[in-house]
Amino acid sequence: MGVRGFSFRSVLCATVACSLGFATMGQAAAREGVEVPRAPGESRSQPYSFEASPLPDDTWLSLVQEEMAKKPAQAAAIAGKAKQVRPHLSEAIAQLLEQHAPVALEGTEEAIAAADEGVTAGTTSGAASVGGSSTALIAGGLAMATGGALALAASGGGGSGKKKSETAADRSPPVPAPEAFETPEYEANWGLSFVGASHAYAQGYTGEGIRVGVIDTGLDIDHPEFRLKVVAPFNPVNAWEGDGDVTDVEDSDGHGTHVSGIIAAAKDDRGMHGVAYNATIIPIDIHLEGPYVALGERYDLLATAVHHALNSGASVINNSYGGNFPLNYRNYSSDELREIYPEIFEAFDAVVEQDVIMVAAAGNALVNPGQNPAFPAIAPILNEDWKGNWIAVGAVDQEGEKTYWSYSCGEAADWCLFAPGVQIYATIPGDEYQALSGTSMAAPMVTGGVALLREAFPHLSAPEVQEILFRTADKVGPREIFGHGIMNLERAFAPIGRLAVPLSDKVTGKAIALGGSAINVSAAFGDGIGEALKGHKVMALDHYKRGYLFSLSDMVKSSVRESRKDVLHRLKLFGGIEEKSVRTVSAGPFSITTSSRLRASDPLIGSSPYSRMTFAFSGEYFSAEVSMNPDLGRAFGFRETAFKGAPMIEGQAFDQPHLALMETGFGSTLGFDLDGVSTLRFGAYTGNVETRQAPLLNSTPTMYGAIAELERNFSAVTLRSSVGVVSEEGSLLGSVSRGAFGEELRSTTFFANLGTTVEVAPGTKLTLAGSLGQSSFRQNSGLIRSGENLVTSSFGIGLSQSDLLQESDIFTLAAGQPLRVESGKVKLLLPVSRSLEGEINYRRVSLNPQPSGREINLQASYGFEVMEGVSTSLGALHRFNPNHVSGRAETLGMVSLSLAF
Repeated sequence: MGVRGFSFRSVLCATVACSLGFATMGQAAAREGVEVPRAPGESRSQPYSFEASPLPDDTWLSLVQEEMAKKPAQAAAIAGKAKQVRPHLSEAIAQLLEQHAPVALEGTEEAIAAADEGVTAGTTSGAASVGGSSTALIAGGLAMATGGALALAASGGGGSGKKKSETAADRSPPVPAPEAFETPEYEANWGLSFVGASHAYAQGYTGEGIRVGVIDTGLDIDHPEFRLKVVAPFNPVNAWEGDGDVTDVEDSDGHGTHVSGIIAAAKDDRGMHGVAYNATIIPIDIHLEGPYVALGERYDLLATAVHHALNSGASVINNSYGGNFPLNYRNYSSDELREIYPEIFEAFDAVVEQDVIMVAAAGNALVNPGQNPAFPAIAPILNEDWKGNWIAVGAVDQEGEKTYWSYSCGEAADWCLFAPGVQIYATIPGDEYQALSGTSMAAPMVTGGVALLREAFPHLSAPEVQEILFRTADKVGPREIFGHGIMNLERAFAPIGRLAVPLSDKVTGKAIALGGSAINVSAAFGDGIGEALKGHKVMALDHYKRGYLFSLSDMVKSSVRESRKDVLHRLKLFGGIEEKSVRTVSAGPFSITTSSRLRASDPLIGSSPYSRMTFAFSGEYFSAEVSMNPDLGRAFGFRETAFKGAPMIEGQAFDQPHLALMETGFGSTLGFDLDGVSTLRFGAYTGNVETRQAPLLNSTPTMYGAIAELERNFSAVTLRSSVGVVSEEGSLLGSVSRGAFGEELRSTTFFANLGTTVEVAPGTKLTLAGSLGQSSFRQNSGLIRSGENLVTSSFGIGLSQSDLLQESDIFTLAAGQPLRVESGKVKLLLPVSRSLEGEINYRRVSLNPQPSGREINLQASYGFEVMEGVSTSLGALHRFNPNHVSGRAETLGMVSLSLAF
């Protein structure tokens, strides 16, 4: 519904119960004789749709080819439509598709090859096909306040609102930012930017496959903006009068062409484009000229138009016309009105039954605009059953202010919305464009938004689409004026409510909050898991069960040792602080050894979460120990033998790294002296795994296991070898998952260690140590399902020299590699899309978690006594590729001073 200056016609149509009038602010350029030249080669005689084209096959094929070349991304859809219209040309159409959509074909072959190789598996939920082919759910991307890439995970053809099946790819292609769509053609209509339409385009939605009924003054079907975009044109006036061409929708007024352009004018680098620029228009011309027609017959005409739109597959119907309802509806019940106007009630009932949305302009008046919208925007007041399928639309200007001539929402506030309606630049007859104003221009802005949502979320009902637009609208003023506010497509396409990752085969099944889902990887994996997950996405559902894809790599957290936060650990190791707190009390063969818990004042440094205590018994040929919070890695490693008393900044390479996973717990060892030079030791342990994410988990990861070690001592050589097993509940090599990734990891690691310490000269020791392990795990729920053949390694080489410069000093040089994952596979089961029927489609993914780099650390230290009771240590550590991340380096220096008193 527009405003055409202060003309008698516009005032009459907006304020008097005449007929369904049309008006537009401003004068049409065509009527003033303004001629806009056509581009070279353009012709108004070109066919406007596949269905209506009378051209010979060869000419028709050339037009199809031209359309594919212009829109390669929609080539497959164009081919499908063309085959339906002229099936005898299917082979030729397929050849055209192969020429203009090679990327799509190559992508399909690549996906099949990848599945055959077992790298990834396809969706596990079957999706029914439509017309012989599956409806593809292509996902785009969107930036979220919570961080990470997000994309819509469900899509598919909309059409009439009837249910179809849909499938989806597990990975989204590179997604352009919304700014990439904000071209001069986009900016020509300021309303597109105002409502945030580019955010829908960035997610891959353009109205493709959606049919929009436009009940108006007809359409210039030869306008270049509507080539191949028009279907089922209809003139109910001719049909009603019984003469004339019922497909003749020539737009003698220009109003309908302008409205249709706002909805679906093509994105073709000319003029402007519509909100849903790939949608299809069903033009319905109900414009009457000549003598007055009875109102009852006029509403019969409207009913005929609505039925035609519904029967032609419209998902949304635009009504940029209006007038007062002929009767004072307050004096009649709904049933009484139904008896008086049965045709219009039946038509509007059919809108609800077929799950279609009716969008109607609120109305204009240059003097005293109405407090309630005109008919049919006010229609649900006649029957509340229509409310969920109706949107009345008022107009705002570039500042977001209600125009003085736009009707308010009033009694239609429950189903009312505002949109840009001032100086909206769009198509007019004669291949031209003009900026016009009116609620007639605001309504198609909303209609285009509905078309985008219906394409993106075909599983949503019409009332749900309406509710999303209302819920996400910008609230700008009193409800009785603005209703739900101003349409905001950026917010409408963003998730609403709690996001949850589905873990069952239905959208209504089990789901876990996305916000609490993460993988916290230990240093052994470095950046391997994060890098392997790049490009992989997982779907989460919002309140309306809309699927959004999120980057998995953004959910990987690192628990590697950061320099400052790890100061306490390194100070204990380097300064020997813990050793200096050791106290041993002996009584015959029995002894009790304790060491104190260490605290730090800086909260970033932290504190030791435990104290140690060991009960020991020593016999002539055997020994036994029971310990609380033992340092198992050190107890069975080579550090004590090679560097006892020496300051070290990093010692893991000389420990038993798999045993060092235990932070707190209990352990017991039993040792046997075999022949005076050989000792056999057995150890068993159980406790909690060292992890900085334990407070975020439902339960702390635990571990238990056993080790057997054989040590042989010769005159100057010590050989030690061991084998063992670690079983973790809730973790894998210290890595933990939570939320949707699962918290029930059960992993088993078998390991072997071999090392030697050789006294190459008096006071000089050379130590070599190495460790290998193999891990596997299973999980029955969550995204992470299993892992196998995860090989880990660590090694170290060190040299220590005592009494170098003074008595009791010690100098060390060491190089080592901390525990690192060398190879293996981690398998995930990822929800990647949903179907129209609510089924969840999954994708199996197999990853190689090997990190990008290999940490090699070099360290040197020197410890000596300054004076009696005062000792100091100096040390430096350089780490190549720290935490196994390629291309990084880190150098640390430490000084400690100890006072004994």
